[in-house]
Amino acid sequence: MSSTRPTPTARGAVHRRPRALAKGAAAALVAAGTLAAASPAALAVPTAGSTSGSTGSTGSTIGQPVYVSNINADSVSVLRSGAVVATIPVGSGPGAVAVSPDGSAAYVADFNGAAVSVIDTGGARVRATVSVGTDPAALAVSPDGSTVYVANGIGGTVSVIAAATDSVVATIPVGGSLAGLAVSPDGGSVYVSGTGGGTGSGIGAAVGTVSVISTGSDTVTATIAVGGSPNGVAVSPDGGTVYATGFSSSSVSVIDTGSDTVVDTIGVGSHPGAVALTPDGETAYVTNFGSGSVSVIDTDHDAVTATVRVGSSPEGVAVSADGSAAYVAGSHSNTVSVIDTSTNTVTATVHGFAGPTGVAVAP
Repeated sequence: MSSTRPTPTARGAVHRRPRALAKGAAAALVAAGTLAAASPAALAVPTAGSTSGSTGSTGSTIGQPVYVSNINADSVSVLRSGAVVATIPVGSGPGAVAVSPDGSAAYVADFNGAAVSVIDTGGARVRATVSVGTDPAALAVSPDGSTVYVANGIGGTVSVIAAATDSVVATIPVGGSLAGLAVSPDGGSVYVSGTGGGTGSGIGAAVGTVSVISTGSDTVTATIAVGGSPNGVAVSPDGGTVYATGFSSSSVSVIDTGSDTVVDTIGVGSHPGAVALTPDGETAYVTNFGSGSVSVIDTDHDAVTATVRVGSSPEGVAVSADGSAAYVAGSHSNTVSVIDTSTNTVTATVHGFAGPTGVAVAP
């Protein structure tokens, strides 16, 4: 492990289900570095793209790029103000996407290429290609932007990339097949979903786990049994709760990070995939691949409060930094649906993608 990696804050004891942060606390998160306020430079390379549906707000898209991977075109589309404004060639089979806290870089898991494409967002180009494990299925950036964690679907490892050098500085053995990954707001823990064994896809088995990695030691410190075929993972802004989707169980497991135990299970639509939280932590959006919908969860009560119809076979979902919009990749309809989070209705449908899979919003 590189000695230049900063030492993260140690995991503290967090008691069961602290109430989500008030909406006004988002500004405090920005000041603390949990949510970055900076915007990347304007992008060029305009390409075709069209928008249909309501003429209502498409969220805070002006000056805030949305990055969408096209698994069938080996590219990433850049969405602004409801239109595709750039297309960036990347590696083979791009899936998961994550953006650095300062917005200067976007990281793309090239599933078929066993690599991560690093995009310089200011120049709209790939600046580096980093070799990782087989079938990288998910990735996330540490809150300080220094480290990128990549869950490798085959082989059961997590690759650790130093952002300063765009190079792998450690490989963490987890075991089984991995599918989802998220980093805690303090940077002290990484949560990885997958199966307990085997060599197939992490969403193909009936049972699974969420492994807890300490970033201080790069070792697994706990393994938590969750719903069938765990897939997407998200951590609440206060770090007290982890949400893990169960692809085969059509549920979301709610994990208390203080005790590393499942404290609730929420039924959602068919074959849930990705999960994303609003910046205040009060709402979770879950894509239902088999239902063509998004389940909206009230995290204070662990209950579904709305179901939103979106494009067919939705996969990735991301929420804007101000919490006003959720973006959903419809992988079979080749669309991105824009959900107004104040009404939980689709206000725009953007066309022009090729198997959109991963979605990430710049801060």
